[in-house]
Amino acid sequence: MKKSIIIITSIFISILAVAVFIFVNENKTQDSGNNISSNYQKVVDKKLPNITVYNKENKEISIESITSGKPVFIMYWASWCPDCQKQLPIIKKLYDEYKGRIEFILINIADGERETQDKALSYLKDKKYDFNYYSATENAIDLLKINTIPTKVIVTKDGIVKNIDTEKFSSYEKLKKDIES
Repeated sequence: MKKSIIIITSIFISILAVAVFIFVNENKTQDSGNNISSNYQKVVDKKLPNITVYNKENKEISIESITSGKPVFIMYWASWCPDCQKQLPIIKKLYDEYKGRIEFILINIADGERETQDKALSYLKDKKYDFNYYSATENAIDLLKINTIPTKVIVTKDGIVKNIDTEKFSSYEKLKKDIES
C-alpha cells in the first residue's frame, strides 16, 4: 500500500513538473527586457519581409515602396482597441516630431465587421490624426506573425527589423529611445 502511494505520488509530481516546464517555456514573452515574444525573435535582426498593405483606395502596395530608404515605425492597430486608442496620441507626438525623417506606417486590422475601413478612417478624422491609412493584407499579418494589437515594429533605414514591441502601452520615452537606438 505504501509502495503504491509513493509510486502514484512520484508520477503525479513528475507530471506536474513537466506541465510547469511546458507552461513556462511556451509562455515566455520577454527576451532581454525587450518584450519580444519567441514568435518574433525569428524576425528581429533580419530583413523586413516583403509586406504588402492596402491603401485608402484598396490598392495593394508594398511597404518597401512607401519607405524610400528611411527608418520605419509600423504599428498594427484597430479603432475599437482600447490599448491602441491609448497609444495613438503618443504615436502622433512622435509622428509630428520625426515627420520626414522616419516613415510612420499604421496598419489597421480590419475584419469587415468589428473594424472596417470606414470606421478606422472616421476614428482617425474624429481624433484629428493625419496618418496615412493602410489596412492589413494577410501577408502583412502572417509574415510578421502578428497576433496582438497594438504591435509596434521598428525597422532601420537598411530594412532590418530592430524591435517588435507587443506591450499594451509604451511610453513616449520608451518609443523614442527605441526609435533613436
